[in-house]
Amino acid sequence: MRPSHKLPCASATIERASSNESPLAGTIRSNLSVGMPIDILLYERDSLDVRRSARIEADDEYFRHLSSAWSDALRTAFRSIDEFKL
Repeated sequence: MRPSHKLPCASATIERASSNESPLAGTIRSNLSVGMPIDILLYERDSLDVRRSARIEADDEYFRHLSSAWSDALRTAFRSIDEFKL
């Protein structure tokens, strides 16, 4: 591979890491079949009995906080990694 070639997957990951976007927000933005609200169901292994459920709406304060914290942590992690040289 010549150095001028881009790696689409790595490039997209780095691009998202440098933005203010969480992976879930990125998925919602890039996939038309995913969007708010997000329904969450929890069930035990080997069972389909729903034990807990929740719905995250677009204006959910915790989701915004979690998304922001995730983005900040991911950017910090990428900045701390030494550059890979070819």
